Amino acid sequence: MIIMCVLVVLATLIGHSESAVTTCKTATAWGTVGSVDLTDAQACTSKCARPKLLSATAYETEANGAKWGCGACDPPENCVYCDDADDCNIQPTFECRTSKDDNTAKSLCPDKAHETAADGAIPETECKRTLFDGTNFGSTGTWGCGGCAENAADCVACTGAADDGSPCNNVAAGVTHTCRQYVKTNEVFSENTAAKDECQENTPGCRMPTPDNAAATWNACGKDCTSGDQTTGICRACDGENCNDQTSVEYCKTGAHNAEALVSNFCADVNKCQRPFNTYGTLATTINYECGDCEDGADTDTCKVCEGSDCNTPLGDVDTHKCFQYAFENNKWVAKAQEQCQAGDAAQKCNMPAKDAETPAADDVSKKGCGPCVAEAAKCTTTDAEKNVETTHKCHTWDWNDADGKKTWEFTKDAVDCYTADTATKCSLPKDRSKKDGFVGNGCTACGTDDANCMTTEKEENSGRRVIFSLLALALPIFYALL
Repeated sequence: MIIMCVLVVLATLIGHSESAVTTCKTATAWGTVGSVDLTDAQACTSKCARPKLLSATAYETEANGAKWGCGACDPPENCVYCDDADDCNIQPTFECRTSKDDNTAKSLCPDKAHETAADGAIPETECKRTLFDGTNFGSTGTWGCGGCAENAADCVACTGAADDGSPCNNVAAGVTHTCRQYVKTNEVFSENTAAKDECQENTPGCRMPTPDNAAATWNACGKDCTSGDQTTGICRACDGENCNDQTSVEYCKTGAHNAEALVSNFCADVNKCQRPFNTYGTLATTINYECGDCEDGADTDTCKVCEGSDCNTPLGDVDTHKCFQYAFENNKWVAKAQEQCQAGDAAQKCNMPAKDAETPAADDVSKKGCGPCVAEAAKCTTTDAEKNVETTHKCHTWDWNDADGKKTWEFTKDAVDCYTADTATKCSLPKDRSKKDGFVGNGCTACGTDDANCMTTEKEENSGRRVIFSLLALALPIFYALL
């Protein structure tokens, strides 16, 4: 007897677990939407049903198997079902605004078909509208019930209702995101870190210019990099709040090796730039300015590679070392004062005429002494920087050392060969080793007239020690004379 009671209880519990409702709304006839009499209730142990809403004003008919009440319709796809509460099969109320120009125009939304017909129709839960630009709504999209079509350009969807209870698409969005702001100063675009561009929903994403972009001003909102004179080379678009950060992407100078003007272009998936090799102002003709690496990923004798945006800017005339200049006087080549040379990417070399070059020839001296000989002819010799004269004498050289807080002049232990066009073979050293100013040479020449902290000596006597000994030699006789 006890077992039978338990089975009865379990059967009752199972029966209740299969249905969440006990009563459903019912109606024997229905006309237009909103006029159905649903005052009667029907006992139920499964799910409630109502006719599928075909339009804002009409339901599916009883003749087509629709009904109000308990259980499935026949066919089932002509009804909407619910089992979440007693009498849950009420008339639908979900509405959407239908006009961009009239915020009072709205419509009840028809039900949607279910992927599985046996599960019945589905109540609509989405509205759509056109995009808002901060002032006006778009005019190419549509308003009303349902979501946006895939890839619809002028469309935004919403669910539920607005805060005031009106349709969810009865609102105009405000600022939806911000983008980094770029301003042009001295023909260069750079980020204004003190402000942001505020963007509306009709311009999702952000965009940024290359620094030398030709545009006069820049609106960072949206991802349009094709309108006007813009291209993806000089404009880069991205998704996300403030994603348009120039420092996060790579751009390089681009143009032919001999182009008079180069422009910056954003690079695709590379972080290196290349440029033609510069040999004393002469550029390699087989390499252009562009994004990417040199062959085999390393510098060559025609190509230079670098990392960092616009790192491949032309070198220009940058002084790299000095060489003695030459003039042909009195039937011989004569070394003149040193001048600055611009080696570019090449080795820092000088050249000089051979000793027996008594008749001036075009290849005796190349580039006024800068760089290697044009050809290693018998009348021209290539030397290291600042050494394109015959050595004349030896001196100790002096260098300023400010490492580890020393701040003092220091000299070489041994005298070294000096190269100078000065016929006076003198050396020099600083008077006060702790004072940097007033000593401008390296020790291989006599002091200049304005070198206040400089002392001229004979050859190889500018080490400092010799000067002290010389002073002592002068001072001792005077000291003994005074005794």
